[in-house]
Order: sequence, then C-alpha cells, then structure tokens
Amino acid sequence: RQHRRYTNLGVVNASGETLCSGSPMSKEDLNSDQTLVKAAQKAIESGEFVVGDYQAGRATRGEAVVVFAAPIFNAAGERAAAVFAALDLTWLNQFAAKMDLPQASTLTVVDRNGIILARHPERGKWVGRLAPEAPLLQGLSRNVESDTAEVVGDDNVSRLYAFTSLRAAGGAAFVSVGIPAEVAFAASERVLRITMAGLALAAALVLALAWFGA
Repeated sequence: RQHRRYTNLGVVNASGETLCSGSPMSKEDLNSDQTLVKAAQKAIESGEFVVGDYQAGRATRGEAVVVFAAPIFNAAGERAAAVFAALDLTWLNQFAAKMDLPQASTLTVVDRNGIILARHPERGKWVGRLAPEAPLLQGLSRNVESDTAEVVGDDNVSRLYAFTSLRAAGGAAFVSVGIPAEVAFAASERVLRITMAGLALAAALVLALAWFGA
C-alpha cells in the first residue's frame, strides 16, 4: 500500500515456488504468471539484478508491468531465493505524455522483444503490442544499441526515428522517438533557403558588375 508504483512484491525460491507475495492470491495463481517466476529464477541463476519482460496477469492485478528481480543469499553465501517487484507502467506512460515534443511526434519504450511498454500518443492502443516501427525491430534483432531511420508510418506521416538502449535497465529496454521529417528538417531547410538566396544575390551582383564592366 505504501508503494503504489508496484503492483506486486514477493519472494521466489530456487525451485520456482512463490514463498510470499504482497498480492493476496493463491500460490497457484502466482505461479501461473511465469514472467515473475522466470525473472526471479534468472536472478538466482546469475546472482545479479535482472530486468524481466512485459507482463499483464493475475499476479499483477491485470496491470501492464515490467518485473525486476534480485538474488537473496543465505548465511553460506549461496543463492537461495530472489525478491521480485512488478513495476506499474502507468507512471512511465504519464512521463512520456509530458515530454515536450513537436506535434505529430511519437515516443515509444519497448522491451527486448519489441513489446511496447509506454507510448505517446495513444497509450491504450499500443501498450502490450509489438512496436510498429520496423527499423526499431530490425535494430533489436541485430542487437544494435542505437540507430536512426526515416520511415513512413501507418498514418502516412514520414518521420525521422532514433532509438537507443536504456543502459539503466541493463539494456533490456529501448526508447524510440519519431519526429515528422518536415519538422526535423525545417531548420536545415530554412538555412538552405537563406544560403541559396544569398548565393543568388551574389550571382546577380557579379553579373551586374560584369555587365557594367563590359
């Protein structure tokens, strides 16, 4: 109740059994949400902090979450269990909505599988689905940490996309920003127009001087 950003907290032992949970549910229900258990078991196996995949299940009150897990060591220094935390993604989507981006821009956060964790705009339409940006998915499949591409979206708007790995999440999540090409290149096109106008003026002056000299 004190930490509303988490939909559930609990402990899983080395056998994959849920020992305790902040959510008042049966062990059968908890163990049915394998993303929680898998993240915990991976933390036990690796002995390191683990970022799991996207999940929305009974153990997380049906909310869209990302699971984190950390190993628990016994007195002998052995990895005996793991504590997990299911982080509610609502705050992440609220944060994305507050970003000061140009009109018709998109901001997307995905997990390592390309599943959308946060999306602005139209959060409800996209969260939990596969990211529609093909370059982002191709970059994930090639394990590219960052990349850029210009793509026409399903709304027929050409956008300049850039994505990068979120190192704070252990590289298990990526953020992508898509800005309409018209907006992204507006400043450079303005400079180009000014430069071309200056060149045209210079050319006209040269021709005038040449004519006058002749």
